Parts: sequence; C-alpha cells; structure tokens
Amino acid sequence: MRMLQPSFSRGEISPNLHARVDLSFYNIGLASLKNFIVLPQGVITRRPGFVSLGTAAEAGGEACPVKLIPFVYNREDTIVIELAPGTARMWQPSSGAVAATLEAPYPAEDIEGVKYVQMGNELILTHRNHPVRRLRRRSLEDWEFIEFEPKRGPWMPDNGADNVTMTVNAAGDGYRLSASGGYFDAAMVGRMVEVTFTIEGLTAQGSSTTDGAYSEALEVGAMWYLRTHNSWTGSIELQKSLDNGRNWVRVRRYERRDTSSEGNIEYAGSEQERNVIYRVTAQHSGSTAIAYTLEATGFLKSYVFRITEFENEFNVTAIEQRGTDQAGSPVTGVATLDWRIGAWGGVSGYPSCAVFYQERLVFAGSRGEPQTIWFSGTGDYANFGVSDPLKDDDPITITLTGEDYDGIHSLVAMSDMLAFTSSGEWKITGTGDAGAVSPIAITAHQQSNIGSAPIQPIVAGGQVIITQARRMAVEGLQYLFEIDGYRGTSLSILSDHIFGWKTDEASDGADKRIRHMAYQQIPDSLLWLSLEDGTAATCTIQQEHGVVAWARHETDGFIGDMTCVPNGAQTELWAAVRRGGAWMIERLAWRLPESVFVDAGEYTYESSLETLRVNLDSQGGSLMAAKKFIPRITVFALRSKGIWIAPKGDAGRTRGRYMKFDYAPGMTENNIQLDGGFDRDAGVQIWAENEEPLTILAISPVITVAN
Repeated sequence: MRMLQPSFSRGEISPNLHARVDLSFYNIGLASLKNFIVLPQGVITRRPGFVSLGTAAEAGGEACPVKLIPFVYNREDTIVIELAPGTARMWQPSSGAVAATLEAPYPAEDIEGVKYVQMGNELILTHRNHPVRRLRRRSLEDWEFIEFEPKRGPWMPDNGADNVTMTVNAAGDGYRLSASGGYFDAAMVGRMVEVTFTIEGLTAQGSSTTDGAYSEALEVGAMWYLRTHNSWTGSIELQKSLDNGRNWVRVRRYERRDTSSEGNIEYAGSEQERNVIYRVTAQHSGSTAIAYTLEATGFLKSYVFRITEFENEFNVTAIEQRGTDQAGSPVTGVATLDWRIGAWGGVSGYPSCAVFYQERLVFAGSRGEPQTIWFSGTGDYANFGVSDPLKDDDPITITLTGEDYDGIHSLVAMSDMLAFTSSGEWKITGTGDAGAVSPIAITAHQQSNIGSAPIQPIVAGGQVIITQARRMAVEGLQYLFEIDGYRGTSLSILSDHIFGWKTDEASDGADKRIRHMAYQQIPDSLLWLSLEDGTAATCTIQQEHGVVAWARHETDGFIGDMTCVPNGAQTELWAAVRRGGAWMIERLAWRLPESVFVDAGEYTYESSLETLRVNLDSQGGSLMAAKKFIPRITVFALRSKGIWIAPKGDAGRTRGRYMKFDYAPGMTENNIQLDGGFDRDAGVQIWAENEEPLTILAISPVITVAN
C-alpha cells in the first residue's frame, strides 16, 4: 500500500496531538521540523544561513546587550538601528556596513524595554524610565537624539498637594518656583509646572496720528471693547496677534466720512484663543484727532515652566516653556493655589509606548498613570493643552477602567486604535463623523482578556499578533464585522510545545519562553520568534490558504534580539547572535538564491524532519495501533541535491540511506529502500547536514501492515 503526504502546511504539531487522527490537519503535520521553513504553498525548504556582519557595539555578557530597530523611509532607503548601552549604530542593509555611530541615552538595563514609532525621518522612542526622545536623521551619516518637549501638558489629574500655594519670582535668566508647604524633590527636574494667575483688566487710551501709529498692545483673554470719541473723520483699525506680536491680522476696520450722519463706534467681542494681544491704529483726515479707548476685561492666565534645578523641597529653579508662545511676563510675588504639575517625569515616570493615530501622536502607560492614554492635538504633535471651551482638534486624555496595575505597554493603530495590557486588549475609537476622535467623541471598550507580554505587537495578514502574557503562546486578534470588535484566535495552540515541553522525567525542561518577535513579510510571510534558551521558531502565516505552520530553528550560538527590514526585493531578518562568547550582528541570507547554508561562514547546521505515525489504510480504516513497516519511500523535491533518510525509530541513525536528486527547476523524484522493521510508530526521519539546498514537495511511503 502506498500513501502520500502532499503538504506540510501545519508544520510541527504538539505531542498532545499525535493521537488526534480524527483531525484533518493530522495528515499534513509533522512530529518535528527543525531548520526548515514551511512555504505558503505547503512545501518545506531549508532555512538559509546567517551571514555575520560584525561584532555588536556591546559584545559581552550572557543576555543580549543590544536592541535592533528598523528605520524605513521607503523600501529603497532603510536602516537597522543597533541600540546599545550609551551607543547607537546605523547599519545600512544595502551594504551591510555601519553608516553612522552616535551617543545614546539608554543604560544596559533599559535597552530591551525601549519602544518606538516612526514618522518620516524621525523615530519617537519611549521608555517608562526615560524622557520621550526623538531620533532624527539628517542624512545617512548624520543622526541626533533630541528630547521631546510637550507643550501645555499633559498634567497630573491631582498634584497631591492640598492647600499648597505656588509663587513665581524672577531669578537670573529664569524663575524660582516656591511651594508654601514643601512639595519638590530632586526627581522633579525636567517636569513641567503650570501656574495660573488672575490678570487684571487693562485699558489703553490714545488718539490718532497722521501717520497711523499703534496703541499700546493689550493681552486679551476674555471680553474686549473698543470705543471712539469726538467728532472726527478718518479710519480706525483693530488688530490682533497670535504669536506675541510677530504677525498681526485685522479684526475690524471702520471709516467715518460724515460726522453728521455717522456716529462714534463701540465694538465688543470675546477672545477664546490663548496668548492673544490686541492693538489699535487710527488716522484722522480732518482737523480733529480720533480719541479711542481699548479695554480688556480680567481673565485667568496660565504660564508653563520647566523645572531645571532642585534647590530644596520648597524651591526649584525653572525656565519659561517658550514653545507655548506665552504673551507677557508671569505675575511675580503672588501666591496662588491654582497650579498643577506635569504628568511625566520623576517618580511618575514617562510613557511606555507611542503611536500615530488620526493625525495625533498618542502616548500611554507611565508608572504614575499606567492606564492613561494621552492624545496630542490634531496635526500638532507636541501640543497637549486643551482650549476653553473645548475644540474638536484639542488634545485628549482618557483612562481605561480595567484593574491592571502593570498598565498599557503597547499601542497599535489600525482603523481603530488598540491598547494592550497584561490582562486584556482594548479598542479605542472615535464616535464623531467617519469615526473621528475628539475630546467629546471617543470611547474605549475591552475586546478580550487574553493579556499580552510587553513585546511589540505585529500587524500581519489583517490581524494583530501578540505574545500571551506568560510568553508561552501567540495570539492573533482579528476584526469581526458582525460584532464590530476584535476576537482573539490562538496561532500556537497546535504547536504549543515549542515554547516549553518536558522531555526528560528528571528535569523541568528548557526555558523556551518568547523573548522577541519580528515579521518577515516577503517572500514567505514568516513570523520569527527568539526564545529564552537561544533557539528560535517560525510560524508561516497564510490563514486564507489554511497555512499556520510552526518550525524550530537552532544554530551553533545563542539568538537574541531580532528585527525585519525591507532591502530590495525581500524583507531581511536581522539578529544579534552570541557566538564563541561574543555578540555578533547577523542577517539571514536571502532564500531564493539558495547559496548560503552555513551560519556565520563556519557553523554548519542540520535541517531535519520526522513524520507522524502512519494512520490510514487504503479503505480509510485506522492503522494507529497496528504494526507497520516502511520498506520503500519516494521523495518529491525541487532544486535539491540530496538527503538522508532513516526509519523513525532509528535513534542512532545507523540505518540511514542517502538519496540523491538531480538539481532541476521543476519537480524531481527518487525512491530508496529502507532497512527497518515492523513498528507501531512507523514513520521516517529525513535530514540534510551539508551546505546544499533542499526543498521537499511531498513524500510517498510504501506501507506494509502486519497480519
């Protein structure tokens, strides 16, 4: 009896399923698959070798000391950023060389936790222990780190200091902020403080000139009034400036030609913008000057400062936050209870993640407010101050209600924005026109309670892929129209043994939890995962074709962080690998040339598979418990040279036979006789250990069943 396994599109499946012959995927799965890649068509091919590019910037230590970050301006202009303690290096995929090196602000213990999001020629880098930073590329060889400075917020909901007044006084080139009850500590250096004063009403009186001179400028934050007096002819114009007097625009112009039929003017209005100043210019045409009065009523005025130096618990030195274009000078020497402190910095920490969504820069998950999400103003990525009254493009702050003390660790922007915590997944969406978010049109709903580890989610194949909180499973979140939400599906349930399996009664098993994740989209839609024990795993994802196939990968070394970046016609996998005691930067060779099947130029590796137990006979009955013998097998291959084959039960491979192929662009085949015996666990093991290509399309064993 001859059988055929025409596909391997389920890859290596868990030993928990080795008796589940009732499942349809049993006949397209394998008992083991190592250093092979399952292609979307269901065939398997040897993974190409790693090519060593050079020593990592920080080469020592057992744990991976670097983080690899993709920088993609377009598919022809890409960089792999190697972030190391105190250093960043820019690798150019097209040449495989370092194009630039600069100082970086992160110590060794925080490298792995750095998150990033890109916009144009800048990366926004976040970490709960460090201020948000921008990494800007000016040219291939010219990069710089810049601290991200938010304007006018965001603010803590409660400054934690009841009945403490704040007083501002000039001090050198800056100001001294004084807290009446003692409030400050050294960790507050860098944080913003907003102090609000009552600005008294002001009046400017003047008269016209023949050359149109301007009146004194008044800051307006509420109502304004303009009145004229006398019997005059000529013109008067009211102007305002939104940038502290650099540019002026006309508010109203009035001309009076006939005093008998036209009276004096009395205009009134209100100002809702911040930091606006008004002035008047008047020019008479007759003999009588135009007398006028410009009046601004009192209002509340806020000034934003950034703490630069800690003196003691009562006093700090600060500078004015000029990015807000504050008009006038702060009120000094007056104590006020109306003040608040910035949400980021010191003990409260900084955002852990960021994303761009609907033309807003969104941050989330500081230590002090782990469940809070901050949206910038629309198109104004540094602005976190709201208007009074609110406007649709104002910044937004929302706090998720889930009881998750670890907080939000990742954000993903799709048509909705998704937030991820260790206990659940949330959808944040707008309720305005076409789903737009605004301060009064935003909602958050928990989608599932899967919970995820702080490993950056990946968007692939129309779903968001996350690592389960214990780092021993992979889940896919897909949008379902019928529920208008996202539902999770396990991608690893059929192969969960890859992330932890006990093979020896006397041991606890190797620690194979997931550490890093990367997505190699082209050519094979591969999800790569590096594991705690230094090995790796791949999952080929083509769910629309029924392919979710796992394989294990090993090398003579320890695989650390990894990332993927476009380079020409393919997406490249880059990895930090420890070899011979030193960490190296390596990239996986391209698969299609089929020319590199050795790691780092010197480490050969074995690609192997083992089939599941033969189950069905020609009449569809079960052979699971029957003793079987495979005397001969045919292997269908493509662009291959040769393989070794032995019975599945031959642990020492003493009965291995070598099968040769004629390398050809189309399918070729060969068959070989096996030297085995009857066994209930009948099957074969196939391996290649040379430096030659191998792609297996199908296998067809001949089965003899014992009476």
